[in-house]
Amino acid sequence: MLTSLQKSLLSCLADQDLHSGAKLAASLGVSRTAVWKAVHQLQEAGFPVIHAPGRGYRLAFPYQPLSAEAIRAAAGAETAPAEIQVHDLIDSTNTHLLELARQGAAHGAVVLAEGQLRGRGRRGRAWCSPPGENLYLSVLLRFDRPVAALGAFTLVAGLALAEALNELGIRGHGVKWPNDVWHQERKLAGILSELQGEVQGPCALVVGIGVNVHARESGALPVDQPWTSLALVQPGAAPDRNVLAGRLLAQLFRAYELFCQSGLGAFEGLWERYDLLRGREVQVSGLRESLVGIACGVSPEGHLRVAAGGQVHHLHSGEVSVRPHGHA
Repeated sequence: MLTSLQKSLLSCLADQDLHSGAKLAASLGVSRTAVWKAVHQLQEAGFPVIHAPGRGYRLAFPYQPLSAEAIRAAAGAETAPAEIQVHDLIDSTNTHLLELARQGAAHGAVVLAEGQLRGRGRRGRAWCSPPGENLYLSVLLRFDRPVAALGAFTLVAGLALAEALNELGIRGHGVKWPNDVWHQERKLAGILSELQGEVQGPCALVVGIGVNVHARESGALPVDQPWTSLALVQPGAAPDRNVLAGRLLAQLFRAYELFCQSGLGAFEGLWERYDLLRGREVQVSGLRESLVGIACGVSPEGHLRVAAGGQVHHLHSGEVSVRPHGHA
C-alpha cells in the first residue's frame, strides 16, 4: 500500500514538471529527507520517478491516480458499476476478483490496480504491470447459461474495448483473435477471461483487461512481440485512465446485455469491422502439426475458422496461438 505521503508526492509530480526537493518538502510539510525517502520507496515500487541532480524530481509520464468516483462519472449513470475497488499494488486483479466471486460478489463488481505484482496473461504468460503507467482492470459478469456457451465472450470484450477506444478518438486498431487489441500490427491490449461455476450454469466470468496507456519504447516492456501504447499512438494526448476505464465498462456492460439476449451473432457486423485476421494468411501453433492457412472469420461459438488443405479448421482459443504468417 502507498502511504499518504507517497500519494501526495505522486500528485505533486503528476504534471511531469521538475520539482525541487526543497519546494516539495515545503508543500508537503515534511523534511527534505522524508521526500528523498518517499521518492526512493516509489522508485523501488516501480513508479518511474526521475531524479535530475541539482534540479529536482519528475515523473516520466502524466499521472492520473485511479479514482472510483471518476470512473463512475465516465461510465455514466446507466452503466456505472455499483462496486469498484481500486488498489495500489496487488498480485493480480483477476485473482483477487475470482476470490471475491467465490465469496458472493455481485454481478458487475470491478477491481483495478495501479500495478500488479503477478499480472497474468493467456496460457500462463506473465503480464508486465508497472505501476501508474497503464490500465489493469477486471470485471465480474454472472451468467445463467452453460460454461460452453461463454467461450465467445472474450471476443465480445475485445469488441467493447475497440469501441471504447474509437469513442475516445483512437483509430487504426482492431481485434486479433482471440484476446488482443492491436494498433497497426502492434499489441495495444490483452484480455484474460476466467470462468468458475457449474458446467450447466450458473457461471461467474471474470474478464481481465490490460491496456498499455503510457508505456514508452524507452521503457522497453519485456514482451515477446511488437507492442505499442496509447501514448505512442497519440503523443501528448493519451486518454485519462479513469475516462478510459469508465467508457470501457460502459461498452462492456452494454455488450453483456446484448450477448445474453442474442449471443455472438449480434456482434457479426462489429466483428467484421474490427477483425484483424480475416482474409490473411495465418500461422497456427499448438496443434500436433503446424498449420498455415487463410483466416475466414469466426463460428457462432467464437472458434477461428482457418481454410487450409481444402478444408476449414475450427480452432478453439484454449488450444492454439495464431499469428499473421511472417509476423514477429
